[in-house]
Amino acid sequence: MNYKDAKKELQHLINQIEKNQKRQIPGSLQIGSTNEYVKYFHYYPDEKGAKAKCHYLSKRELGLAKQLAQQDYERVLLRVAQKQLRILERHPGEYDPHALQNVFQNLHEGRKVLVTPLVMSDEDYIRQWESVQYAPGTFDARDPFFLSE
Repeated sequence: MNYKDAKKELQHLINQIEKNQKRQIPGSLQIGSTNEYVKYFHYYPDEKGAKAKCHYLSKRELGLAKQLAQQDYERVLLRVAQKQLRILERHPGEYDPHALQNVFQNLHEGRKVLVTPLVMSDEDYIRQWESVQYAPGTFDARDPFFLSE
């Protein structure tokens, strides 16, 4: 991929995330793990905005946990995308094509299960590409043909 295409993709991703940020829930998701269990907590500012409050999220509130995890992921992804765009504009040789994929890869396992990645990893792309069924081409009887050994 050339730098021009990479800049277009980064700008598209930035626009998509900024659009998603308009409907964010205040606060962030914190994860705690004990033994084999993962616990999710919603940290949010109090009414005065001075102190953070914490609310344990039960299984019934898994939808809220997913929303918070997604917006936290997108917040980090936006910063990385903006940084990579600046790098492309100023020092294209320092551009890291895997920086966006690494945001998802570096997430806590308890957070990964809640997040839908916006950037597909190379492994996922390969799996998706390999899963597509190939329809062999057919030849029309009127097509020219070449004989070979």
